[in-house]
Amino acid sequence: MPTIKDQKLWRALRLCLPKLPNRYDVAISYLENIPNCYNVDKVTATKKIAFIRNDYDKLGMDPKLDRPYFKQLTALLTVSKSCEAILHHHFSDLPIQIGTMQSVFRWIQLK
Repeated sequence: MPTIKDQKLWRALRLCLPKLPNRYDVAISYLENIPNCYNVDKVTATKKIAFIRNDYDKLGMDPKLDRPYFKQLTALLTVSKSCEAILHHHFSDLPIQIGTMQSVFRWIQLK
């Protein structure tokens, strides 16, 4: 599956990419796969949030590959209650918040 190949690609990419030099209050990774791993491994932030904007199961993701990264997040957000239920199914045992937010960018525009 191409998605699982992308998940595994991070193992090589992380060796080539530098860590961001600054510290942040919040880091939000927008999209699936590599952005989430980058957020965890290469960004220093008090809170880290991953925003998955699709049905996790339909993406063909391997929860075993995401688990070590997701457990380091503060929150895992998605676009709908049905997508949230799928994330709860796979990751409810992790010490993170799982929730729904229609769009990070829409939320920013409302502020």
